[in-house]
Amino acid sequence: MKKQQLDHILRAAGDITGQKQFVIVGSQSLHGKHPDIADDIMMSVEVDLFASKKPDATELLNEIGVDSPFHITHGFYADPIDERTATLPRGWKGRLVNLPAGDTNGVKGAVPGTA
Repeated sequence: MKKQQLDHILRAAGDITGQKQFVIVGSQSLHGKHPDIADDIMMSVEVDLFASKKPDATELLNEIGVDSPFHITHGFYADPIDERTATLPRGWKGRLVNLPAGDTNGVKGAVPGTA
């Protein structure tokens, strides 16, 4: 997934949930750790994410999930997860790293940093 596609998902996620902050885990978190990563390395078409401030809103992201009209139209999708689904290290919330700025309408994505 290219960074501009990730930005598109963040915009849509913000529109759907009204939330402005999402945590991204999985392969797309590399965009936060390695902002200059080559697009062709990022082959995945989904981004695992959840609303950090209001986790219950995450379920609304199925609207842009797998096999949704969004997915069919754009070829990529959101994979809404629960923070308990991901295996995250102790203290991860204190080490979140924001994604580089992009065309997100003010919606921010953050990835767990390393210790």
